Amino acid sequence: MLLFVQKRFSDLIKSGKKTLEIRFGNRYRNIQVKQKLSINGHFKVTVINVKQFKNKNELIEYSKHHYKQIGLKTPNEINILLNNTHPNHPGPFFCFHIFKA
Repeated sequence: MLLFVQKRFSDLIKSGKKTLEIRFGNRYRNIQVKQKLSINGHFKVTVINVKQFKNKNELIEYSKHHYKQIGLKTPNEINILLNNTHPNHPGPFFCFHIFKA
């Protein structure tokens, strides 16, 4: 599956510093452990764990404890990022633990 990621996050994934990718929506429901994901069509990562959340608040709470792995500078940045990109998204909500080989 092809994922489009902002350049700042793509660079962090490529360097191995960003190991979590957050996604919303049914199209991500079937992503499984060991699946390869293409980042912007430039390189691939492997999914090593999949977490699904019941609602956005659960995802935000989880993300606050893993903000550096998401590529953020502070725990509160997750609220700003999610509310700017998907303010009223109904879900489902996913967090993929990824590994760049």
